[in-house]
Amino acid sequence: MDRICKIVSKTRNLTEENVRLFYGVSNHSLVIYDSTNLQPDTFETMAYLNPNLEQLALHMCGRMESRVLEHWAQQSQLQHIKRIELLGPFLVREEAWKLFLREKGPQLTGFLITNAPRFTRECLDILVENASQLQELRLAEVNQIEDSWLEPIAQLTSLNNLDLASDLSGRKSLSSAAVIDLLKAIGGNLALLNLNGHEDLEDDALTEGIAGNCQRLEELHLRLLPMITDAGVATLFKDLPRTNRLTRIDMSRCHGLSSLALTALLDHSGATLTFLGINSWKDADEMALNGIGEKAKKLVELDIGWCRNVNDLVIGSLLKPKKGRTQLKTLSCFGCNRITNDCPRQIGVNIVGVETDLRRQRL
Repeated sequence: MDRICKIVSKTRNLTEENVRLFYGVSNHSLVIYDSTNLQPDTFETMAYLNPNLEQLALHMCGRMESRVLEHWAQQSQLQHIKRIELLGPFLVREEAWKLFLREKGPQLTGFLITNAPRFTRECLDILVENASQLQELRLAEVNQIEDSWLEPIAQLTSLNNLDLASDLSGRKSLSSAAVIDLLKAIGGNLALLNLNGHEDLEDDALTEGIAGNCQRLEELHLRLLPMITDAGVATLFKDLPRTNRLTRIDMSRCHGLSSLALTALLDHSGATLTFLGINSWKDADEMALNGIGEKAKKLVELDIGWCRNVNDLVIGSLLKPKKGRTQLKTLSCFGCNRITNDCPRQIGVNIVGVETDLRRQRL
């Protein structure tokens, strides 16, 4: 049923009438991939018709209003909920967040919200006070977040997933000092860390914060950090304990990164990586790029867009490594204008962004 829900959501045909096809008393988990057409009454009914839910994820739930969370906060609703994920609850006001977190906070192990502009520091304080056993926290693209928010988050010592991605507006950014203090408190247990878009972060947030405190990382997301340097990221991966077995690294659009960082990254985590994003590492040289195919043999998805030295030989080293077989499924190379018509291909690998292909499509 989950696959059918994905298909219906992809065409934006999910409505308050057909969404009930995915409801059921036996449901312990429910993911709605496109809630665009759902009205507030539908969200309230969802709690009635799925009384045993433990995990609920609603994507693009921009029509959700405060009264929905107020309804869910009732003792008779969502009695078993442990993990809630909401993407785009723009209309939910501060008081509704507070009420829900007071009532349901003690049973939550996961609280993940994205684009919630009315979620305030007071809401966070109530969350920390009531959900002391929280293991997953996402406050992504919450435009009020600042350094002072990290003090209560540091009290959540059970956290293993932390996502504090910025809204990319550049209006507010966490500082390196605040991130270092946070990771000293909770970094040792983190398996996922997302600090995308916090433009004021510098090398010391990586070397002193991440390398100095993290022991169990599996996913690291550091997109759009213009202040970090090639040497700083190289030091991060040289000093990062080997107990961190990273499977996903996304450091796209960090324009200062180049060959030193890529070589150190691959030496540390190449053997375990399944996803790597180095989009816009424009100065990474051909030798370092060839190292991806040699050292990262488990890669399934790779983004090397706007890396200027990517050419046919680099693509060949990825598709046909000297030893073993590639596991790549998706290779993104937008903006790599040294790739020609003779670019190697392989059945089962989707190469997107080749300029010669795009020109043929336009003709």
